[in-house]
Amino acid sequence: VYENMSLKHKVLTDSEQYLSDNGVWASNTSTLPITHLAEPSNKPDNFIGLHFFSPVDKMPLVEIIRGNKTSDETLARAFDFVQQIKKIPIVVNDSVGFFTSRTFAAQLQEASTMVSEGIHPVRVDNLGKAIGMPVGPLTVNDEVSLTIGIKVRETQIEAGLIRAEDDRWPDGNKLIETLAKEYNRQGRYHGDGGYYDYSEGNKAIWPKLLEMYHKPELEISDRDIKDRLLFINVIESLQCLEQGVVKSVADANIGSIFGIGAPVWTGGYIQFVNSYGLERFKARCDELTEKYGERFRAPQIIEEKMSTGELFT
Repeated sequence: VYENMSLKHKVLTDSEQYLSDNGVWASNTSTLPITHLAEPSNKPDNFIGLHFFSPVDKMPLVEIIRGNKTSDETLARAFDFVQQIKKIPIVVNDSVGFFTSRTFAAQLQEASTMVSEGIHPVRVDNLGKAIGMPVGPLTVNDEVSLTIGIKVRETQIEAGLIRAEDDRWPDGNKLIETLAKEYNRQGRYHGDGGYYDYSEGNKAIWPKLLEMYHKPELEISDRDIKDRLLFINVIESLQCLEQGVVKSVADANIGSIFGIGAPVWTGGYIQFVNSYGLERFKARCDELTEKYGERFRAPQIIEEKMSTGELFT
């Protein structure tokens, strides 16, 4: 059941009658708010989000999402279930994209934006790996599908959850739509190529991608590319903490490492700020903001911690 609110509502209304009296309905949605998904339910207090990560047999994290009407008992049962199946649970509050999908998407959109600017895509991928990401962000996007991000975004706009005019990565998202819709480059997941062509276990950049976007004369440092890929994740994580989406620093750190491939050396995206230094982090955010836009502005929570001399704990 893909990320479509109407389809998920239909499945719920058709099937909920077969649920046992104290049964829990858990959705594996990665982006759609649990509160909205539970609206047709006769027992919204028994409705919760259990977001598993792919590949499920290898990824240890499960993100538990509590809707506005999810009961304490349902949350406790979900938490116990996740531990019983030997997974690592984190609990987050309901929102668009929750914690992990929001942060993960920011990295992919920043990477596509850099390609749209003219940076060689292989350079983007290689520098992503250089900072400790298990796989380059463009390769990851090919693997999970380019179209899923498009469909999720369209669904969120249609449902009034986000506004198209608030897009922080308009050029990057336009590039992804061009690949998927105009050239049928939906990603390796669909059997097609995406950023890359795939054949007999090998991959190479799709030549037309370079024809359309690559600017060999463009000057940008490796440091800026690496920091853009890392800092955009950290900033998104800080915003989730500031907004109460993620409930604790520990959950943010655990979720970023075990769910979305944060470089292990960071200790998690929030812990990275402690190690980097809050004043130094804000100063670098200011530099990136001046060069690349407001999406790199340090969240207010940084100023608050600096004023009290506290770290994130």
